[in-house]
Amino acid sequence: MKIVDYLSINTISYPENFLINKNNSDQNNMIWRMAKKRKISHRTYIITFKSKEFELNPVWEKAEWLGKHFKASIMVKSSLTNKYTTISRYYSCIFVDLDSWKQEVSDEGSEITELTRNDVKGLSFIIKVYKGGIMTEYLKSLAKNEKIALKGPLGPGLSVDNLSGEFIAVAGGTGLVPFLDLVHYIWVNRNNPHEFKLTLIVSFRRKKDVFAYDLISATERAVNSNIFKFVLIVSSKKQKPCLRELLIENGKQKPKKAWVCGPSGFNSFVAEVLMQSGLERQNIIIM
Repeated sequence: MKIVDYLSINTISYPENFLINKNNSDQNNMIWRMAKKRKISHRTYIITFKSKEFELNPVWEKAEWLGKHFKASIMVKSSLTNKYTTISRYYSCIFVDLDSWKQEVSDEGSEITELTRNDVKGLSFIIKVYKGGIMTEYLKSLAKNEKIALKGPLGPGLSVDNLSGEFIAVAGGTGLVPFLDLVHYIWVNRNNPHEFKLTLIVSFRRKKDVFAYDLISATERAVNSNIFKFVLIVSSKKQKPCLRELLIENGKQKPKKAWVCGPSGFNSFVAEVLMQSGLERQNIIIM
């Protein structure tokens, strides 16, 4: 069996209690409505959807929930055939509410004892809007209460059952999204002993594309460098040489797993360099 078959989203059952299913409704074709939308960087938006039949669990209960994604589908009419066709894309959701987290950072002196969300209880996606991108332009155009069909949660996520040991997360652009809950976990537990250690390497082509930098930096400052290290690369010309050096250095540390999330070319490059550093392919999770 090929690894892509093993990790097929269709072979993995929906995790229990990830979504609070009020009426035992079908999760293969859920209708959600746009609740709020906010721009967080150049062409990047966080969009939250609500449903009458479903709610996102206020906090993630199991590590295997992290990194799950949802299939978003819309009907588009072809200008050539005058027929409708279905367009689908996959987006990772996050549990943490970025506004609440920002408030936690500003109130750093207060005691925070649990992972927090706001009361929206919806699904939040962070998307980058591309010119000519049918799905992303559609999502950006949604007005409040307009509908979208979603299926999920899908996929193997981060493929871990507990947060213990050393890990590397390498993200390209909005590939950062699946790792935000991990960083928030470290932030919340900054004064509590735990066995989770993370090196987060994030690459953006342009400074104006960067998001969540203040939250991640605040987390790095608040904990010991043995617990969390954050490296931000912002340069289209110098990305690969700098990134290669970082990957070789960190791959030699033999982390428990290396998570990689970004465009396909980026993912292939990162995985290849990590294997060159001595990390086994089975310990590299392409998301």
